Amino acid sequence: MFHATLHPEPPIAAAHVPEETLLAMRGADYRVHGVMELDLIYSVASVGKKGERNACAAIAIAVDAESGMVFAPEVSVSSIPAGDILAGVFLKAIQPTRTLPREVRVRNQKFLESLVPLIESFGITIRLAKRLPAADEARASLLSFF
Repeated sequence: MFHATLHPEPPIAAAHVPEETLLAMRGADYRVHGVMELDLIYSVASVGKKGERNACAAIAIAVDAESGMVFAPEVSVSSIPAGDILAGVFLKAIQPTRTLPREVRVRNQKFLESLVPLIESFGITIRLAKRLPAADEARASLLSFF
């Protein structure tokens, strides 16, 4: 009788952020306020140049949980690791406001695992949440454009 051996999933890679970016940001003085929701939306819209194989679009968003303000969403291709896309949106959200959230919430365990090293390096708590109300509202608005 044949028995299939299940191999464990490989560990989730930590989000990649250039060290020089982090050094510059850690040297700055940021105030701490609020909660940020990070999410990644996969769209059926395809992206790619003519003659290239098209890919699914991935839209990363960082949203202030209290106000619902969306910080510079980023559209990327789905082949880029989710943690890298979300890390980029997180950094773009905190730089212009010079504000760190006291907490970051994500809805997916893999997102959490890839972002923990980055988020916690800023002294921020990151947690898994079943619902992201502000991100869900932003998601609905963004998807209405597609």
